[in-house]
Amino acid sequence: MKKIILSLAVFSMAFVSNAQEDITHSASTDIVAGSVACGNGGITSDNVYYRAFNLNDFGITTDWEVTNVQLGWETVSGVPGGYPAVITIWENDPAFPFPDTTPTMIAEIPVNLDDAMTGLLVDFPITGAIVAADTELIVSIGWASDVIDDGGNGVASIFIGSNPAGQTGPTYISSNGCGLVAPGDIADIGFPDMHLVMTVTGQEPLSVGDNLADAISVFPVPAIDVLNVKVPSNIEVTEVTLHDLLGKNTGVVYSNGTINVSDLSRGVYMLTVKTAEGTLTQKVVKK
Repeated sequence: MKKIILSLAVFSMAFVSNAQEDITHSASTDIVAGSVACGNGGITSDNVYYRAFNLNDFGITTDWEVTNVQLGWETVSGVPGGYPAVITIWENDPAFPFPDTTPTMIAEIPVNLDDAMTGLLVDFPITGAIVAADTELIVSIGWASDVIDDGGNGVASIFIGSNPAGQTGPTYISSNGCGLVAPGDIADIGFPDMHLVMTVTGQEPLSVGDNLADAISVFPVPAIDVLNVKVPSNIEVTEVTLHDLLGKNTGVVYSNGTINVSDLSRGVYMLTVKTAEGTLTQKVVKK
């Protein structure tokens, strides 16, 4: 019979983030013994953990693109070859807060869990997940039923990172193996001090026009030999061209963020940078 079980190991790691904007309910990112999961005898079963974020509570009033989810891992063992899990991004009407209503799924991101994650804060990059302004963002991480050996015995012990340091919103869990079919506050099943360690990173989505102009840097102007076109790594460049004022393509080549303009005549040119987010057109001067 499967039941909610406690883990035993203790770890502590410092939090590091390179993101534009982080949101979290975690008072600390230390990983401390006390995580719980559905399972039996230390072998875990299917589990899904959730956090819900009212974007307005974090001062986010625009659409928001989730770019990274950082999670702590207390124990990942018995899966040396890796075990598949899924991070899901949802949005919900905050007038009917999660988990009382079923949110709308925005994106599912397959990830792999392996033994090397034990005791660590792990970053999972996210793409294609934009939630609307004035909504509730829900982020979940989950995996299916037991990892079993050739004899049909469970072998995996997977405990997500947590601590009792405090939180500004509940930790939710669901697990078919333990009869927790719908997500519920983990405090309501007797574990008020299990606070999931999760930090979500995001940014206002780039769009055509001003946002794209702010993101792409073109320098120096005027240019003598080389024109630099610096584009953030999260923006896909599809074409870069340089035309004279008569509309003739100069044929110069964009490579590794630079354009060699040493052979061009002095004058004014129009630079066009086409990206997956839109097109930037900018006047540049060759000296």
